[in-house]
Amino acid sequence: MFQIRFVKLNIEMEALQDGWLPKDKASGIRGVLGQALQENTCVWDKQCEACNFQKSCIFYNVFHSQFQIQPYFTLSNDSVGYIIDCWDKREFYHAGEHLKFSITLFGNTIPYFNPLLHALSVIELKGLGKHHIPLKLSCVKNRKGKPILTEKTVDMGAFQIEVLSEYIQERNQSEIHTIYLQSPCAIQVNHAICFHPTMEQIVKNLVRKLYMLNCYEGNYMEPYYSVEKEINIVSQDLQIKKVNRYSNHQKQSMQLKGIQGIIQTEAITGEVKDILLAGEIIHLGKNTSFGFGKIKVR
Repeated sequence: MFQIRFVKLNIEMEALQDGWLPKDKASGIRGVLGQALQENTCVWDKQCEACNFQKSCIFYNVFHSQFQIQPYFTLSNDSVGYIIDCWDKREFYHAGEHLKFSITLFGNTIPYFNPLLHALSVIELKGLGKHHIPLKLSCVKNRKGKPILTEKTVDMGAFQIEVLSEYIQERNQSEIHTIYLQSPCAIQVNHAICFHPTMEQIVKNLVRKLYMLNCYEGNYMEPYYSVEKEINIVSQDLQIKKVNRYSNHQKQSMQLKGIQGIIQTEAITGEVKDILLAGEIIHLGKNTSFGFGKIKVR
């Protein structure tokens, strides 16, 4: 279940002029990445559905998950190969200030590290947000803070490929009592977003994500999971959050919804505890490529 490879990249970009950026930036970062990758690599006039080179296309493989084992359920367009997390909610930046965010790559998306970095550098030319504020890629660090890329050097020795099972062991948590939903979490129950989830529904959403990532990696995993013992929620403080984004693909504005806040539970141990710890890396629910689903457990 936890034999999933990942690389977490902590990225800093320097604002080259004063200006305004959206509060929720993950969607904009995703849009610039996708546009730059497609423009730099496409040989078929950007007509993905009719293209003969889908299997070898960098853009298609990053933004349209290519599963080695086909999942049993119908898939959405939400790629499982990467996660974007931008916790910096400032809206005005002075020239010289840094925007910080992370991108986590999973499985066969990991080798596309260099093309993705090149795509990020396009933000210096095209800008980010509706005001097109230029940002220069200044630093990329691994999950533990060691620089991979600075303005002067590249150290691929710091490019750290990890496995979820090793991360869970590193966290060395004997039990869990608190779950912090740090960004909006779109938890799906019966094909709809649930705003008052039970712990069983939270765990099953994480197991679904683990199942999809194992299919992506080519690892067999049983898709059905039963929580043996009911986990009681002691208290919770949750709010519905709405994030507006513009879809260049659909040429329309969209609103994404999720819940954010704190859930206190009775002590959680064993495999369910490990599933929740894995959630810190794989994120919870839908729309994780738009900055959703970040959790922390204690």
